[in-house]
Amino acid sequence: MKILLIINSMRITVITYITTSLLFLYGILAQRAFANDATPDPEIIQFPYILITEVGFKNSEQDTIVLQVVDDMNDGQGSKIKGLSLKDDSVFFKLDEDIYIKSGEKILISLKNDTQEILTVEDELKINLTKSGLTGTTEQLILLDGNNEVIDAVCWASSTPTATEIKELDDLFLKKGWDSKEITSCIDSDKIGTNQTVWRKNLIDTNSKEDWEIKIIEEPTTEEETGTITASDDITTADGTDGNMDEEEIDLEICADEIIISEFLPNPEGKDSGQEWIEIMNSSGAECSLYGWAIDDQEGGSKIYQIESTDLIPTGGYLLLPSWKTKLNLNNSEDSIRIFNQNNKLTDEVIYKSSPENKSYALNKNTGDFLWTSQLSPLMENIFDTEEAETDEDDDDNESSTSKKTTSTKKSTSKITNGTLSDYVYITEILPNPEGQDKGLEWIEIFNDSEDSVKLGNWKIETSSKTYIFENIIIEKQSYIVLSDADLGFSIKNSDETFTLKDFNDNEISSVQYEKVSEAKSFMEATNIEGENSTKYWTWTDKPTPGEKNYVTYTYTGEIENFDPIKSTLRILSEEENMDIQVLITGDELLDSIFTQGTKIKVKIKLENEKFILEEYEILEESKVENQKKDSNNLLYIIISSLPPIGFLGYSAVKKFGLIKIV
Repeated sequence: MKILLIINSMRITVITYITTSLLFLYGILAQRAFANDATPDPEIIQFPYILITEVGFKNSEQDTIVLQVVDDMNDGQGSKIKGLSLKDDSVFFKLDEDIYIKSGEKILISLKNDTQEILTVEDELKINLTKSGLTGTTEQLILLDGNNEVIDAVCWASSTPTATEIKELDDLFLKKGWDSKEITSCIDSDKIGTNQTVWRKNLIDTNSKEDWEIKIIEEPTTEEETGTITASDDITTADGTDGNMDEEEIDLEICADEIIISEFLPNPEGKDSGQEWIEIMNSSGAECSLYGWAIDDQEGGSKIYQIESTDLIPTGGYLLLPSWKTKLNLNNSEDSIRIFNQNNKLTDEVIYKSSPENKSYALNKNTGDFLWTSQLSPLMENIFDTEEAETDEDDDDNESSTSKKTTSTKKSTSKITNGTLSDYVYITEILPNPEGQDKGLEWIEIFNDSEDSVKLGNWKIETSSKTYIFENIIIEKQSYIVLSDADLGFSIKNSDETFTLKDFNDNEISSVQYEKVSEAKSFMEATNIEGENSTKYWTWTDKPTPGEKNYVTYTYTGEIENFDPIKSTLRILSEEENMDIQVLITGDELLDSIFTQGTKIKVKIKLENEKFILEEYEILEESKVENQKKDSNNLLYIIISSLPPIGFLGYSAVKKFGLIKIV
C-alpha cells in the first residue's frame, strides 16, 4: 500500500510539473501573439486612378473642384474610394464612407456651403464642404489616396510667393506630385480672373502646367439659364462649332492606309496604369473617320481595342487613345503597337525593345525613324530633344539613344564608323539569371558618367567567349543604355563570367567579374557615402534598376537612443543627422538586447520609399548604463535552461522565436 501511494504521488508530481511547464510556455506564446496582434500591419488599399480635372479658386460664389475617375482598376466594375482626401496647407477633407465609383464617373466638390454633405446628383457624386474657399494667390491642391500617397496635384502661384509656399512646392516635387520645384512652374494665378477656372486639357497627366488651360464660366443671364456649371458643360471649339454632331450627320469616309502611329508613351513616370497613351495620325490627303478600325499590342498581348469614335480626323490631325480607355497595357520591355483598318488589314506596326521612363517614342517625319524624346507632345506635332534632332540630320541611318534603355529595333544599314573616346562610360549593372525563363530577359547596363554625349561606334563588350560590337549608337550625358541578350546576340552565363567594355582603340574602360549568381538578382555597382567620402562597390540585389540610378547607401556613426521591437525601428543620434531606421534584418539575433540605449553603433543604410532601411550594423561600444532588462533576461535564461524538460523547451523557444525578451 505504501509503495502504491508513493508511485501515485510521483505520477501526480510528474503530471503537475509537465502541465505547469506547458502552461508556462503557452503563456509566453500567447503573450507574444497578443503583442503582434496589437499592432497589425496597415491595410494596403488598391485605389482607383483619379485626376483633378477642374479647379475654380477665384469664383465669386463658390470655389469648385472636379475629379474624374480615369480607371477604377476593376475593369469598370467600380472600386472603393474610402480614405480619399484633399489637401492644400493641410487636409481639409477625407472621405470616411465606403463609397464605390466607376471608371469615367466624376466627383463634384463645392466649398463655402452651410453644411457638409455627400450626395448623388444624376449619377454623379457631389460633395459639399463648409471650407471658406481656396487661396487665390499661391497654393497647391493635392489629391491623396487611402494610404496617404499623392495621386494627383496642381499648383498655382502669384508673382510674390512666400518662403513657406516655395517650401511646400519643394515637398510636393519630392513626392512626385509636380514636375518641378520651381514656383514659376505652377499656373500663373495673376492671369486668372474672377469666375475663371483652370481645367485639364485631356486625361494625360504630365504633372505640369502644360496639362491645364483657362476656362471662363459664363454668368447666367436669365432665370431659366441658372444652374450648376461643371466640367461636363459643352465647350466651344476653336472653329465656333459646339463639338456635338449626330452620327447620322457624319459621312464616314473610307480612310486610306495612310493612318499611322505617330507617338506613344509606354513607360510614364511612376505608376504606369492608366497613364500610357497612343497617338494616331491621319497622314492621308482627306479627312476621315476611324470608326471600325482597331489597335492592339504584340501578338498574344492585350485584348484588341475597337475604335468606336465617328469623329472626323482632318488631314494631318490626330486621335489620342489613353490606356484607361483602350485597356492596352504596353510592356516596358519589348512590345509592339499595331493598327488594323475596318477590313482587319494591318496598316501600320511599330516595334520597340525597351522603354525609358517618361519618354515617348515619336515619329520623325523628316527621316521616317522613331526616336525617344522627353518632349511629350500628344495631339501636337512631335517635338524632339535638340541634340537628338541634330544627330538625326548628321546620321540619318544611325541608331541613336538618349534614353535610359536601348530603344530602336532597327539595325543600322550604314557603315559603322569609329565613335568618340571617353574614360567615363562604365558597366553598372548586369542581370544574368532572371526569374523563370532567361531568354530575352537578361541584360547589361551601360552608363555615361560624363557631361558630354559619347558615340559608341565600334566600341565592344567582350566576355570569356563572345563579343558584341556597338553600331553607331550615341549615349547621352548622364544617361543609360540597357542591352538585352537579344541585342547582344548571345546569352549571359549564370556563373564565372567577366564582362569587359572596350573603346574602338581596344582600350579597356570598364570590367566586371562575377562567380555564382542567384535567380532574379542583378549584380549592381552601388555607392556608399560616409561623410564627404563616397566609394563604389559591387553587390547583388533583388531589386534591379535597369536604366535607372543604382541605389546609394549611407554610413553613419552615432549613439542608440532607443529600439522599438514591435515596429522594428531603431533611432540613433548622429553628428550628421538624427534618424529613425527601419530594421529588416532577420535571424535568431535578440536585437532588443543588442540595440540598447547609449550603445555606440556604425550603420549602413539606404533610402527606400522615403524610409531609411538598415543594411548593415557594427557595435562600436556597448552602453555603460546598466540594462536591467538584459540582466533579468540573462538570469531567467539560466534558470529556464537548467530545468528539464521546460529548460529544453525554453531554450528552443528563445532560440527560434526570441521569446526571452517577452519573458
